[in-house]
Amino acid sequence: MVEPVPADAVQYAAAQLRRTAVGENPDIDPAMFWAAAIWETLRIRRTTPAEWYAPHRSYPCPRGIRSTEAAAEAAGCGIPRALRLSGTGSNLPDTYGALRRSLVNHELGHLIANLQLISWSGHTALRPEHARWEHGEVALRVVLEQRCPQPVAGFLSQFSGWTIGALFDKRTSGPTPTENEAPPSHHAVETLLALSAEVGMTAASTFPALRPAPTVRVLPERGTTVLVWSAAAMGANEQDLDHFDLLCGWWAQWLCLAAASQNVSARPFRAFDEADFASRLRLPHDEQPLYALRLTKTRPSPLERTHP
Repeated sequence: MVEPVPADAVQYAAAQLRRTAVGENPDIDPAMFWAAAIWETLRIRRTTPAEWYAPHRSYPCPRGIRSTEAAAEAAGCGIPRALRLSGTGSNLPDTYGALRRSLVNHELGHLIANLQLISWSGHTALRPEHARWEHGEVALRVVLEQRCPQPVAGFLSQFSGWTIGALFDKRTSGPTPTENEAPPSHHAVETLLALSAEVGMTAASTFPALRPAPTVRVLPERGTTVLVWSAAAMGANEQDLDHFDLLCGWWAQWLCLAAASQNVSARPFRAFDEADFASRLRLPHDEQPLYALRLTKTRPSPLERTHP
């Protein structure tokens, strides 16, 4: 593993990364770049004491409880050659039950998407390997390839003018849902659906072991729009379901970031009645819903406090 880097040096590099425009190359020591990227991705960015779930990071996680870790793996000259991601559901409340494994996989997918966004600035392509679950914990190795990554074209224009820090700060699931939600604009929804289609086309290159990729369907509801990922997963083994969950989390996080640039709150959720969703979406008999993303117009939360 990479030798520990002093915390103040990491935070200084992270501050530089935070001010870097999406896609631009920051002036950061290559050996420090990924330590800064991990710090900036995982840290708490703001708290909302008036909400059920107070801490907010650059990606959504259940009740604001982080279930994942990340570290860099060294190569020559101290420059990382891979990232090691891990997760456990043991710190999530027992009430989540069997969902904990899926939620950890989703969170790993969120984390990969954010690191992939940062990789556009680091001119490094990310290649996730198979996730391995043992004794209630998951380990995932992400290889760092020293070549220019191929970003989704629509996202480069969508994030034009945004810094990495501003985009991560803006990402929000919104305040606790109420009956008086304001729907996002039609333009915002159409933009997000177009970007979702672009992300779907890149899924095979990021997760080559997964065939076929899930389908995204739209479920209109009062005051909101819900995107639902589904796949022919009936009878799939645990490893297949892990891959589906990982990919859905990755896909959803790209839309969470795109939503932030559209002044839209994006709240992923997994606690739904699968039979009810399948019926309302009129899914084929062998297809099941895997993950969902609720879109609403962003509104402020009382007492919100940022953490620069």
